[in-house]
Amino acid sequence: MRYKRHMSEKWSIQDLTELDIRLRGDLPRASTTPGTVPEASRMPRPALFYHWLETVRQLDPAPANLARKAVRTERWLRLAAFAFFFISGAAAAQALLLYDGRRLINVTAYLGTLVFGQLLLLLVLGVSGLLLRRTLSGPYRALLFHLTGPMEQSRALPLWRTRTFASMQTAGVGFNLGVLLATAARGLTTDLAFGWATTLRIGGEQVHRLTALLAAPWGNAFAPTPDQIESSRIVLKEGLRHVETDAAAAWWPFLMMCVLVYGLLPRLFLAWVAEVRLRLQLRGLRFEDPSCERLHMRLTRSPLDFRSQAVADDALPARESDGLLFLPKPNGPVRLQIPDEIQGNAPEIAEQLSKNLGVTVEPPGDGLPPPTGGILRICEVWQPPLRETLAELRQQREELGPKTDLILCFVGFPNPEHFFEAPEPEDVRVWRNTLAELNDPHLHAWVWDNGNQNP
Repeated sequence: MRYKRHMSEKWSIQDLTELDIRLRGDLPRASTTPGTVPEASRMPRPALFYHWLETVRQLDPAPANLARKAVRTERWLRLAAFAFFFISGAAAAQALLLYDGRRLINVTAYLGTLVFGQLLLLLVLGVSGLLLRRTLSGPYRALLFHLTGPMEQSRALPLWRTRTFASMQTAGVGFNLGVLLATAARGLTTDLAFGWATTLRIGGEQVHRLTALLAAPWGNAFAPTPDQIESSRIVLKEGLRHVETDAAAAWWPFLMMCVLVYGLLPRLFLAWVAEVRLRLQLRGLRFEDPSCERLHMRLTRSPLDFRSQAVADDALPARESDGLLFLPKPNGPVRLQIPDEIQGNAPEIAEQLSKNLGVTVEPPGDGLPPPTGGILRICEVWQPPLRETLAELRQQREELGPKTDLILCFVGFPNPEHFFEAPEPEDVRVWRNTLAELNDPHLHAWVWDNGNQNP
């Protein structure tokens, strides 16, 4: 029966942040056993993890509260940024529109600061987009990790980057709204007089071509005519005597249209694009990283009934174990891999391991494909792990494939009576710390313990 996704299973940044917090360390045993989510084996991972979150949230609400706090804080920061930039835009417009009746308001300064400045910023943002998308989330990353604690891997961080970009555009919307409202208020309630001046050697015809180019998107409406442009030129030695009233007042609707088209609308469009991208990112979640692979294994596969407790789980910090404490029941027979110096005892060791683990352990076989259950490899942990050991395990993983189980059986010194002594707890801890560097979700460890051997 094919699983049908419900509307209630839509992920959000808050849900993904909560998942990051819960996957930060070793997962709680009681909340990740098969059966936590009904029909887990037939559900796609996004739906399975969503239902798992809903289940464990009732048992441990602390991570959900942290994620909710992070999202709520971000919303308040976004609102504060919008208000700040709204006030900043209004203040900037008010400063550029000061008119004392003795000197015309310079259109060039208004356009250069509030229109061309924003266009330049958008151009820089577009050209350096690949670089900026890695750095824009810096403030939110610092905030997120301050609220939730450090995380080596974050599935939510790419979405926080998109949210950062959207929030920046929202702040830009606030800035332009402030400029427009301040300009409209001054233009409607005050007798403003505009003019233009520049040290460049250009005349009214060149300025008219520039204004016509800027006004082209809205059909040249509200643009000053060539005569009005020529009449509103600021000439310091002549003062205001040559300036016509209609020409001086014809500029402010044009300036508002420039801010609307080149300032506000691009910000609204980019904010909409960011929101669409955020929704697509949430719909495209796959959850295939190593931590999610471990969680999926714990939700869909049963652990072995027999577990050695020679080294107690509580004695190993979560970051040191890195998932090696969970030993799922193999999906079928496993093949024994044993050092060359003890190959003669391979059949007896395979038989003993079959009894201890409750699964079929096949003797070594060179050149044979791995059975459905994977490989069970004897590791003499009284010898310290070397870089060559990690390189050999990486190569073996490439040969086995990403989904094949590789079980390491930690053993101590050889013992004629029990084949091996139980390893020392410190040796096991050192090996687990070293193997954690591989970040291999299908690499498991089992500790040989003579005290728990079956007769």
